[in-house]
Amino acid sequence: MHALRADAATPLYDIAGLRRIEAQAIARLGGEGFELMRRAGAAGWRFLLDQWPDARRIVVVCGPGNNGGDGYVLALYALEAGREVCVVHAEAHAPRSALAMRAHAGFVGSGGRVDVAGERLPACDLVVDAVFGIGFHGAPDADAAAMIDAIVAAGVDVLALDVPSGVDASCGDVPGIAVQATWTLQFIAAHAGLATGAALDHVGRLATATLDLEPVDFDGVPATAWQLQAAALHALLPVRARTAHKGKAGHVLVVGGNHGMGGACVLAAEAALRAGAGLVSVATRAEHVAPLLARRPEAMVHAVADAAALPPLLSAADVCAIGPGLGSTPFVEAERWVGHHHVEAHQAVGLN
Repeated sequence: MHALRADAATPLYDIAGLRRIEAQAIARLGGEGFELMRRAGAAGWRFLLDQWPDARRIVVVCGPGNNGGDGYVLALYALEAGREVCVVHAEAHAPRSALAMRAHAGFVGSGGRVDVAGERLPACDLVVDAVFGIGFHGAPDADAAAMIDAIVAAGVDVLALDVPSGVDASCGDVPGIAVQATWTLQFIAAHAGLATGAALDHVGRLATATLDLEPVDFDGVPATAWQLQAAALHALLPVRARTAHKGKAGHVLVVGGNHGMGGACVLAAEAALRAGAGLVSVATRAEHVAPLLARRPEAMVHAVADAAALPPLLSAADVCAIGPGLGSTPFVEAERWVGHHHVEAHQAVGLN
């Protein structure tokens, strides 16, 4: 990956990477895991104040694990600030982890109120969702689903701590009911699973609290993916010489477009041209040649009936994009021929 400005690309981490970063940070802090929980709760409280400064009545819905512990810490900050705050949890969601029990004890010991949730949440200006974090997977059980139902039914803004409950942060899947957050505050780093899939309909707006981790905590943990902004293109695309011409900017061959699917190879050819390819050839069905040339005259379009016509086209190309609109009829033999005979000589990029 080319070096990119911080405002051009955001590194995304998978669950294993986030847990490793967390473990390295805890080790650096002398094994004190509660310090990260304290920082998470404090970051959540600061974010709440920034986004909802006038919220007086706050309900924090906590789960049994460390995400619930983050919620108890946030609730304590709200209590100490004089807000009307109530923590609720499902009957089966009393704190279980050692850190969550410590956070619960701190809140209750300071006079905090904790209730077992009914069908509806207490009246409030804001709900903080701290039911499940990055460890959640699968569909919520009946107790969790009832809690998520109550959050949705509250009809007020929702701040999700780390992950909207019900969303699988490893892949963005939502196999059952999930919270619809107004904002989701991710902890440590941006989560890859919240940038894709059904999660996009649940996270609301995303923000990240790094919990003041040090660069050393990220050592040896590569990003799973990068979320690029438009500004990233300047770093990713090479700068052309003033004397450059199309023959020096690469030659892409697009193989695809079976009967009724010619648009796919048109879009692929357009994408290659817009990305900066100097030359783009298309091998497709004969009936797609005229429409493709009418739409994109700078492409070089060839009518291909079988794989025998491909060798001279392949020999002229630097990159072959195989698959857009090929389907699964005998015309796809061209794809099999390319994959079997030509990968050693050229880079093959499957687009189907």
